[in-house]
Amino acid sequence: MCAARSYRAAEARWNGEEYPCAPAVEEVWRRAGRPTRSAGRGAPKERIETPPPGPWNVGGTRLNEHMSATLLAPPEAALEWELMSIAAFDGMIRQIQADQYRRVQRARELAAEVERVTESSTSRERDMATRSFVAELATTLGQHEVAAARLVAEAERLTGPRAATLDALGAGDLGLTQVRSVLELTRDLPADVADQVEAVAVAAAAAAVADGTASTNADLRRRMRRARERMHPEPLADRRARAAEDRRVCVDAAPDGMAWLSVFLEAERAVAIEHRLELLAGRAPAGDGDVGDDDGHGDGDTRIRTQRAADLAADLLLAGTLSDDERTRADIATPPAPCSLGST
Repeated sequence: MCAARSYRAAEARWNGEEYPCAPAVEEVWRRAGRPTRSAGRGAPKERIETPPPGPWNVGGTRLNEHMSATLLAPPEAALEWELMSIAAFDGMIRQIQADQYRRVQRARELAAEVERVTESSTSRERDMATRSFVAELATTLGQHEVAAARLVAEAERLTGPRAATLDALGAGDLGLTQVRSVLELTRDLPADVADQVEAVAVAAAAAAVADGTASTNADLRRRMRRARERMHPEPLADRRARAAEDRRVCVDAAPDGMAWLSVFLEAERAVAIEHRLELLAGRAPAGDGDVGDDDGHGDGDTRIRTQRAADLAADLLLAGTLSDDERTRADIATPPAPCSLGST
């Protein structure tokens, strides 16, 4: 059961309303002392008074108040209840995230009033006010200013042109990762095209919830990419040429003395590089007739294929060539098409 549907089921049950539920869960509800399906919509409802906020009260819904009831239920029923509760909490988290975005934007507007920023203010004054607010928000949340700036930028778009996406987040239809995919794939698009691409994602998520399933981020991105390419007014060749101007190499620190090395470049070159590294990593060492596998090479080489690929990439970038590269160079085939890149 998806998060939105489970949240609505739990919410309806706590309010004494009817909501379809597996028979096994009926016993859990009965032991917890809540109305079961027989109560129906026409029956009198006993609404629970919202307790004061606390670690056991999330959004006024006390899903874990009767957790002990699951200890008396059969394992299958208890498992179903726990999974429904987890999904319900996820739905409430989404509601909270949506409300946080709205409050971040409201706080930004109030900060601008405090700084006396108006429509007649210069771009420098506006920028200074935004930077000041980002710094204050970062301090409030205990975050790096980069993370706070991202939150502010997302809130501005979600409370503006991407309001439908924010509503879907609040309803539990979209998760935060999917929301950020919508923001990414609607960036730098004409307003009408961006609205249509957004509508594809929102409609797909709502349809999945109605069917009682979950729409994955990968599925939403595929749908949005197809719509984006179909409706984009600018030719792909022109967009590709402009995007290629941002080619770069990045190094990101990782724990334990490691780091991530990433290269942003044309998709077909990236696929060709990966293809060549796979061939190099899978070949046999010089003088060995057996092709290596994920369990390591012969000659005492215990590295798995991914480790060999990483070492080969480093050797090629640092030294430029491999001493016995001609064997693999002759075996390189045409790499697969890069159509699947960026689909997740």
